[in-house]
Amino acid sequence: MAENIELNQPLLQPGTTRRTWHDEAQRLVALLPDIRGDVVSWAGHENLMFIELRLSATLGGKPLDFRAVDKLWLSPNGTVLRRDSFFDSAPLIQAVVRRPSAWLPWWRSGLGPFLGRRKFLRR
Repeated sequence: MAENIELNQPLLQPGTTRRTWHDEAQRLVALLPDIRGDVVSWAGHENLMFIELRLSATLGGKPLDFRAVDKLWLSPNGTVLRRDSFFDSAPLIQAVVRRPSAWLPWWRSGLGPFLGRRKFLRR
């Protein structure tokens, strides 16, 4: 990743540094400690790459599965300059809402609610 990478992804804070990526990934792992991503397919052309992922984890003691597509812009030497991730966040949000045992881990992870939680924690 480039030091000044541009990051855009559902449910995670957008940013422009590797530190943002690290912090947001830590929040995701705090909520879904067993998250696993498997590459389903990928395609690339010149400085652009698409990666389709199947993500699975346990949330509130039950399995959770969803798919995501990452669109990566690459420099000539292969450094990622920008990452846009796309996935339907509704199943994840619905799983959190329907699984009361996930509420406290969700809150503690810092993933939500964005404004109130992060302002409170000064993150």
